[in-house]
Amino acid sequence: MKHKWLGLGFLLCCTAILSGQELYDTPQQVTPLRLMKVRWENQRVVPLSDWIEVGEFAPAGGCASGEQVVFSHTEPRSIAVGSNNPYWVNDIATLVSPRYNGARASSFDHRWFWSPPSGFERCFLLLFTVEQVDAECQNVHGTSALDAVLFDFGTIRQGLYETGYCLAIVGGLQLPALPADDGAPGTVLLGGYGVFYARAVDLNTGILTPASGAQPVLAYTGVGTSTALHWSDDNPPDGGHSPEECYQYVDEGARVYGGSIVFRAVLPCSPDLNNDGCIDDNDLLTVLLNFGSTGNAGDTNCDGVVNDQDLLSVLLNFGTGC
Repeated sequence: MKHKWLGLGFLLCCTAILSGQELYDTPQQVTPLRLMKVRWENQRVVPLSDWIEVGEFAPAGGCASGEQVVFSHTEPRSIAVGSNNPYWVNDIATLVSPRYNGARASSFDHRWFWSPPSGFERCFLLLFTVEQVDAECQNVHGTSALDAVLFDFGTIRQGLYETGYCLAIVGGLQLPALPADDGAPGTVLLGGYGVFYARAVDLNTGILTPASGAQPVLAYTGVGTSTALHWSDDNPPDGGHSPEECYQYVDEGARVYGGSIVFRAVLPCSPDLNNDGCIDDNDLLTVLLNFGSTGNAGDTNCDGVVNDQDLLSVLLNFGTGC
Protein backbone atom coordinates (compact mmCIF):
# COMPACT_ATOMS: atom_id res chain seq x y z
CA MET A 1 0.00 0.00 0.00
CA LYS A 2 1.83 3.11 -1.20
CA HIS A 3 0.68 6.49 0.00
CA LYS A 4 2.09 9.94 0.41
CA TRP A 5 1.89 10.15 4.19
CA LEU A 6 1.58 13.44 6.01
CA GLY A 7 1.29 14.04 9.73
CA LEU A 8 -2.24 15.11 10.69
CA GLY A 9 -1.13 18.44 12.15
CA PHE A 10 0.81 19.28 8.99
CA LEU A 11 -2.13 18.30 6.80
CA LEU A 12 -4.51 20.55 8.68
CA CYS A 13 -2.21 23.54 8.30
CA CYS A 14 -1.30 23.08 4.65
CA THR A 15 -4.70 22.79 2.98
CA ALA A 16 -3.46 23.78 -0.48
CA ILE A 17 -2.27 20.25 -1.12
CA LEU A 18 -5.90 19.12 -1.27
CA SER A 19 -6.81 20.90 -4.50
CA GLY A 20 -7.87 24.02 -2.64
CA GLN A 21 -10.55 22.26 -0.59
CA GLU A 22 -10.98 23.77 2.86
CA LEU A 23 -10.04 21.85 5.99
CA TYR A 24 -10.57 22.95 9.56
CA ASP A 25 -8.11 23.21 12.44
CA THR A 26 -10.26 20.67 14.30
CA PRO A 27 -12.63 18.02 12.94
CA GLN A 28 -16.21 19.05 12.30
CA GLN A 29 -18.33 17.19 14.86
CA VAL A 30 -21.50 15.70 13.44
CA THR A 31 -24.20 13.24 14.39
CA PRO A 32 -26.27 11.34 11.83
CA LEU A 33 -29.64 12.49 10.58
CA ARG A 34 -30.95 8.95 11.01
CA LEU A 35 -29.72 5.45 11.76
CA MET A 36 -30.82 1.84 11.37
CA LYS A 37 -29.95 -1.41 13.11
CA VAL A 38 -28.72 -3.88 10.49
CA ARG A 39 -26.80 -7.11 10.04
CA TRP A 40 -23.70 -7.37 7.82
CA GLU A 41 -24.18 -10.55 5.81
CA ASN A 42 -22.31 -11.65 2.66
CA GLN A 43 -21.13 -8.09 1.99
CA ARG A 44 -24.73 -6.87 2.21
CA VAL A 45 -26.75 -5.00 4.83
CA VAL A 46 -29.89 -6.68 6.12
CA PRO A 47 -32.26 -4.22 7.88
CA LEU A 48 -33.27 -5.18 11.42
CA SER A 49 -35.21 -1.98 12.11
CA ASP A 50 -36.75 0.96 10.27
CA TRP A 51 -34.83 4.20 9.88
CA ILE A 52 -34.73 6.04 13.21
CA GLU A 53 -34.73 9.81 12.81
CA VAL A 54 -32.09 11.56 14.91
CA GLY A 55 -32.15 15.26 14.04
CA GLU A 56 -29.75 17.99 13.07
CA PHE A 57 -25.98 18.01 13.54
CA ALA A 58 -24.87 18.12 17.19
CA PRO A 59 -21.65 17.60 19.22
CA ALA A 60 -20.24 14.11 19.63
CA GLY A 61 -20.05 12.29 22.96
CA GLY A 62 -21.06 9.39 25.16
CA CYS A 63 -24.43 8.72 26.70
CA ALA A 64 -24.61 6.12 29.47
CA SER A 65 -23.96 6.62 33.18
CA GLY A 66 -20.93 4.64 34.28
CA GLU A 67 -19.64 3.94 30.79
CA GLN A 68 -15.91 3.88 30.15
CA VAL A 69 -13.62 3.55 27.16
CA VAL A 70 -12.99 -0.16 26.55
CA PHE A 71 -11.10 0.06 23.24
CA SER A 72 -9.62 2.92 21.26
CA HIS A 73 -7.39 4.08 18.44
CA THR A 74 -7.28 7.79 19.26
CA GLU A 75 -3.84 9.44 18.93
CA PRO A 76 -3.82 10.64 15.30
CA ARG A 77 -0.95 9.44 13.17
CA SER A 78 -1.62 10.46 9.58
CA ILE A 79 -3.91 10.65 6.60
CA ALA A 80 -3.00 9.28 3.18
CA VAL A 81 -3.42 12.24 0.85
CA GLY A 82 -5.37 11.34 -2.28
CA SER A 83 -6.26 7.87 -1.06
CA ASN A 84 -9.71 6.29 -1.26
CA ASN A 85 -10.33 3.52 1.27
CA PRO A 86 -14.12 3.18 1.60
CA TYR A 87 -14.13 -0.15 3.48
CA TRP A 88 -11.67 -1.21 6.17
CA VAL A 89 -11.37 -3.65 9.06
CA ASN A 90 -9.07 -3.79 12.11
CA ASP A 91 -8.66 -6.49 14.70
CA ILE A 92 -9.27 -6.29 18.45
CA ALA A 93 -6.82 -8.45 20.40
CA THR A 94 -8.04 -7.43 23.86
CA LEU A 95 -10.39 -4.92 25.43
CA VAL A 96 -9.47 -2.95 28.55
CA SER A 97 -10.61 -5.96 30.62
CA PRO A 98 -11.99 -9.42 29.79
CA ARG A 99 -15.09 -8.46 31.78
CA TYR A 100 -16.18 -6.39 28.78
CA ASN A 101 -15.88 -9.28 26.31
CA GLY A 102 -19.30 -9.65 24.71
CA ALA A 103 -20.63 -6.46 26.31
CA ARG A 104 -22.61 -3.98 24.24
CA ALA A 105 -20.87 -0.74 23.32
CA SER A 106 -23.09 2.07 24.56
CA SER A 107 -21.44 4.77 22.42
CA PHE A 108 -18.60 5.31 19.96
CA ASP A 109 -16.43 8.01 18.34
CA HIS A 110 -14.86 7.92 14.89
CA ARG A 111 -12.82 10.33 12.76
CA TRP A 112 -12.66 10.14 8.99
CA PHE A 113 -11.82 12.23 5.96
CA TRP A 114 -14.51 12.77 3.32
CA SER A 115 -13.04 13.70 -0.08
CA PRO A 116 -15.49 13.25 -2.99
CA PRO A 117 -14.07 14.67 -6.23
CA SER A 118 -17.20 16.82 -6.65
CA GLY A 119 -16.69 18.38 -3.21
CA PHE A 120 -20.08 17.13 -1.91
CA GLU A 121 -21.58 13.66 -1.64
CA ARG A 122 -24.25 11.73 0.25
CA CYS A 123 -22.62 9.99 3.19
CA PHE A 124 -23.66 6.67 4.73
CA LEU A 125 -21.48 4.96 7.32
CA LEU A 126 -21.77 1.30 8.32
CA LEU A 127 -20.18 0.37 11.67
CA PHE A 128 -19.92 -3.32 12.54
CA THR A 129 -18.07 -5.73 14.80
CA VAL A 130 -17.02 -9.30 14.07
CA GLU A 131 -16.04 -12.31 16.14
CA GLN A 132 -13.34 -13.33 13.67
CA VAL A 133 -10.66 -11.47 11.75
CA ASP A 134 -8.32 -13.75 9.85
CA ALA A 135 -4.72 -13.12 10.92
CA GLU A 136 -3.51 -14.97 7.79
CA CYS A 137 -5.02 -12.35 5.49
CA GLN A 138 -7.77 -14.55 4.09
CA ASN A 139 -11.07 -12.66 3.95
CA VAL A 140 -13.39 -14.00 6.69
CA HIS A 141 -15.15 -10.83 7.86
CA GLY A 142 -17.69 -10.32 5.07
CA THR A 143 -20.37 -11.63 7.41
CA SER A 144 -20.80 -10.61 11.03
CA ALA A 145 -22.66 -12.73 13.56
CA LEU A 146 -23.02 -9.52 15.53
CA ASP A 147 -25.34 -6.59 14.93
CA ALA A 148 -24.26 -3.53 12.97
CA VAL A 149 -25.46 0.06 12.67
CA LEU A 150 -26.00 2.04 9.47
CA PHE A 151 -25.84 5.85 9.73
CA ASP A 152 -27.11 8.43 7.24
CA PHE A 153 -25.37 11.83 7.44
CA GLY A 154 -27.09 13.34 4.43
CA THR A 155 -25.00 15.22 1.87
CA ILE A 156 -21.79 16.62 3.36
CA ARG A 157 -18.89 18.57 1.89
CA GLN A 158 -15.26 17.51 1.75
CA GLY A 159 -13.54 17.78 5.09
CA LEU A 160 -12.31 16.15 8.25
CA TYR A 161 -15.16 14.82 10.41
CA GLU A 162 -15.68 13.34 13.84
CA THR A 163 -18.85 11.53 14.76
CA GLY A 164 -19.79 10.18 18.14
CA TYR A 165 -23.15 8.85 19.07
CA CYS A 166 -25.09 7.12 21.83
CA LEU A 167 -26.12 3.66 20.60
CA ALA A 168 -28.79 3.02 23.22
CA ILE A 169 -31.52 3.72 20.68
CA VAL A 170 -30.55 0.50 18.85
CA GLY A 171 -29.67 -1.45 21.99
CA GLY A 172 -25.94 -0.83 21.71
CA LEU A 173 -23.40 -2.58 19.49
CA GLN A 174 -22.20 -5.96 20.70
CA LEU A 175 -18.46 -6.28 21.14
CA PRO A 176 -16.71 -9.58 20.29
CA ALA A 177 -16.82 -12.12 23.10
CA LEU A 178 -14.59 -15.14 22.46
CA PRO A 179 -10.82 -14.98 21.91
CA ALA A 180 -9.77 -17.41 19.20
CA ASP A 181 -6.80 -18.43 17.07
CA ASP A 182 -7.90 -16.62 13.92
CA GLY A 183 -5.70 -18.24 11.32
CA ALA A 184 -2.04 -17.56 12.08
CA PRO A 185 -0.74 -20.09 14.62
CA GLY A 186 -0.26 -18.50 18.00
CA THR A 187 -2.12 -15.29 17.11
CA VAL A 188 -5.16 -15.07 19.37
CA LEU A 189 -7.62 -12.29 18.55
CA LEU A 190 -10.84 -11.35 20.29
CA GLY A 191 -12.44 -10.18 17.05
CA GLY A 192 -12.56 -6.94 15.13
CA TYR A 193 -14.47 -3.91 13.90
CA GLY A 194 -15.01 -2.34 10.52
CA VAL A 195 -16.38 0.70 8.73
CA PHE A 196 -17.87 1.01 5.24
CA TYR A 197 -18.29 4.53 3.78
CA ALA A 198 -20.99 4.58 1.09
CA ARG A 199 -22.59 7.17 -1.15
CA ALA A 200 -25.75 5.11 -1.72
CA VAL A 201 -27.63 2.23 -0.08
CA ASP A 202 -30.18 -0.08 -1.69
CA LEU A 203 -32.10 -1.67 1.20
CA ASN A 204 -33.90 -4.04 -1.18
CA THR A 205 -30.67 -5.71 -2.29
CA GLY A 206 -28.50 -4.67 0.67
CA ILE A 207 -25.84 -3.30 -1.66
CA LEU A 208 -23.67 -0.40 -0.49
CA THR A 209 -22.15 1.76 -3.22
CA PRO A 210 -18.64 2.73 -2.04
CA ALA A 211 -17.91 6.40 -1.46
CA SER A 212 -15.93 8.06 -4.23
CA GLY A 213 -13.48 9.54 -1.73
CA ALA A 214 -13.24 8.51 1.95
CA GLN A 215 -10.74 7.13 4.41
CA PRO A 216 -10.26 6.82 8.17
CA VAL A 217 -7.94 8.95 10.22
CA LEU A 218 -5.22 6.53 11.26
CA ALA A 219 -4.48 6.52 14.97
CA TYR A 220 -2.34 4.66 17.47
CA THR A 221 -3.83 2.07 19.80
CA GLY A 222 -4.83 3.62 23.11
CA VAL A 223 -7.05 1.47 25.31
CA GLY A 224 -6.99 -2.30 24.76
CA THR A 225 -4.64 -3.94 22.28
CA SER A 226 -4.58 -4.87 18.61
CA THR A 227 -2.11 -6.26 16.13
CA ALA A 228 -0.79 -4.42 13.08
CA LEU A 229 -3.33 -6.22 10.86
CA HIS A 230 -5.37 -3.81 8.75
CA TRP A 231 -7.66 -4.55 5.81
CA SER A 232 -8.09 -1.73 3.29
CA ASP A 233 -10.24 -1.40 0.19
CA ASP A 234 -7.79 0.37 -2.10
CA ASN A 235 -6.65 -2.08 -4.76
CA PRO A 236 -9.12 -1.29 -6.26
CA PRO A 237 -11.67 0.48 -4.00
CA ASP A 238 -14.60 -1.73 -4.97
CA GLY A 239 -16.39 -2.49 -1.69
CA GLY A 240 -14.60 -5.80 -1.11
CA HIS A 241 -11.37 -7.21 0.25
CA SER A 242 -8.75 -9.46 -1.30
CA PRO A 243 -5.57 -10.86 0.29
CA GLU A 244 -3.60 -8.16 -1.57
CA GLU A 245 -5.46 -5.53 0.50
CA CYS A 246 -4.27 -6.89 3.85
CA TYR A 247 -1.51 -4.78 5.39
CA GLN A 248 0.60 -4.43 8.51
CA TYR A 249 0.22 -0.96 10.05
CA VAL A 250 3.16 -0.40 12.37
CA ASP A 251 5.56 2.56 12.45
CA GLU A 252 9.33 2.69 12.76
CA GLY A 253 9.04 2.63 16.55
CA ALA A 254 6.98 -0.60 16.44
CA ARG A 255 3.82 1.27 17.45
CA VAL A 256 0.63 -0.27 16.08
CA TYR A 257 -2.00 1.95 14.48
CA GLY A 258 -5.31 1.56 12.67
CA GLY A 259 -8.61 3.22 11.86
CA SER A 260 -9.74 5.80 14.41
CA ILE A 261 -12.32 4.46 16.88
CA VAL A 262 -13.47 4.73 20.48
CA PHE A 263 -15.84 2.17 21.98
CA ARG A 264 -17.44 2.83 25.38
CA ALA A 265 -19.40 0.35 27.47
CA VAL A 266 -20.93 -0.06 30.89
CA LEU A 267 -19.37 -2.75 33.06
CA PRO A 268 -21.44 -5.95 32.88
CA CYS A 269 -22.44 -7.16 36.35
CA SER A 270 -21.82 -10.89 36.76
CA PRO A 271 -20.19 -13.36 39.13
CA ASP A 272 -18.25 -14.65 36.10
CA LEU A 273 -15.51 -12.12 36.77
CA ASN A 274 -13.08 -13.25 34.08
CA ASN A 275 -15.83 -13.78 31.51
CA ASP A 276 -14.69 -17.29 30.59
CA GLY A 277 -18.21 -18.71 30.81
CA CYS A 278 -17.50 -20.67 33.99
CA ILE A 279 -17.99 -19.47 37.58
CA ASP A 280 -15.21 -21.27 39.41
CA ASP A 281 -12.32 -20.91 41.83
CA ASN A 282 -10.73 -18.23 39.63
CA ASP A 283 -13.73 -15.97 40.21
CA LEU A 284 -13.79 -16.84 43.90
CA LEU A 285 -10.11 -16.00 44.20
CA THR A 286 -10.67 -12.64 42.50
CA VAL A 287 -13.30 -11.72 45.10
CA LEU A 288 -11.11 -12.88 48.01
CA LEU A 289 -8.01 -11.03 46.78
CA ASN A 290 -9.97 -7.79 46.33
CA PHE A 291 -12.26 -8.13 49.36
CA GLY A 292 -12.90 -4.76 50.97
CA SER A 293 -11.54 -2.76 48.04
CA THR A 294 -13.28 -0.41 45.65
CA GLY A 295 -13.05 -0.77 41.90
CA ASN A 296 -13.99 -3.22 39.18
CA ALA A 297 -12.01 -6.33 40.13
CA GLY A 298 -14.19 -8.65 42.20
CA ASP A 299 -17.27 -6.42 42.09
CA THR A 300 -20.01 -8.76 40.84
CA ASN A 301 -22.96 -6.40 41.31
CA CYS A 302 -21.31 -3.14 40.20
CA ASP A 303 -22.01 -1.32 43.48
CA GLY A 304 -18.43 -0.06 43.66
CA VAL A 305 -17.21 -2.19 46.55
CA VAL A 306 -16.11 -5.82 46.91
CA ASN A 307 -17.86 -7.27 49.96
CA ASP A 308 -19.85 -10.22 51.25
CA GLN A 309 -22.57 -9.69 48.63
CA ASP A 310 -20.03 -10.38 45.89
CA LEU A 311 -18.70 -13.40 47.74
CA LEU A 312 -22.22 -14.76 48.15
CA SER A 313 -22.97 -14.17 44.45
CA VAL A 314 -19.99 -16.30 43.40
CA LEU A 315 -20.74 -19.04 45.93
CA LEU A 316 -24.45 -19.29 44.97
CA ASN A 317 -23.53 -19.56 41.28
CA PHE A 318 -20.40 -21.67 41.72
CA GLY A 319 -20.04 -24.25 38.97
CA THR A 320 -22.43 -22.53 36.57
CA GLY A 321 -21.29 -22.90 32.97
CA CYS A 322 -18.39 -25.21 33.83
